[in-house]
Amino acid sequence: MLKRTKEAAAAYIDTTDSPKLKGLTVAQLFGLEWESAPSEQLNWRSRMNALFKGLDQYGIGLLITVDEVSASLDEMISFAATYQLFVREGKRVGLLMAGLPHQVSALLRNQTVSFLRRSVQVQRGVALAQGDLDQRVLEPTFYELSDGDLAFLRAMLEDQDVSLVADIAQRMGVASNYASQYRARLVEQGIIGTRGRGKVAFDMPHFKEFLLSKFAEA
Repeated sequence: MLKRTKEAAAAYIDTTDSPKLKGLTVAQLFGLEWESAPSEQLNWRSRMNALFKGLDQYGIGLLITVDEVSASLDEMISFAATYQLFVREGKRVGLLMAGLPHQVSALLRNQTVSFLRRSVQVQRGVALAQGDLDQRVLEPTFYELSDGDLAFLRAMLEDQDVSLVADIAQRMGVASNYASQYRARLVEQGIIGTRGRGKVAFDMPHFKEFLLSKFAEA
């Protein structure tokens, strides 16, 4: 993340870590001794602080985005704790994280980063992300489905969560082995998944809600 931040800030601050000449010897052999740039000897937090200082003179802050939050990663916990220090120090910094619900919940339960529970859990960002998901993923997926696929999925909507393939076939007015062909197609596309023998449920996030809205418009 530090590398990407330095690249983004390169237009405003000098982010090079050029080596400096520390000494020169002339004896039987000619020699040069180089000294590493000071920033290489600092830890991640100190180097980030230097970047904040350089950007602050232009009134520019830093937005950090994290996709696919994983509470099992030690680096994630360490990063979140360091970010808390940036906030306490009054840095111009914001954090936007997204992830599967169970991963986000696990991260929020970690006592080391309990401050995240008090964070705004970005309703506007969720709405924007949902709109982007609808347009870029769900809408194209919907229009690629066959009439049989849509009939299978429409029959699933009558169930709260898990559907029996036998019930789906009955609602479609077809034999179970015929309905199973569409089950296999939809599982292969990642739209639904198996939940035991003869049972299926939606796997693609928000696709069930999208279908309910789409069919209501028809």
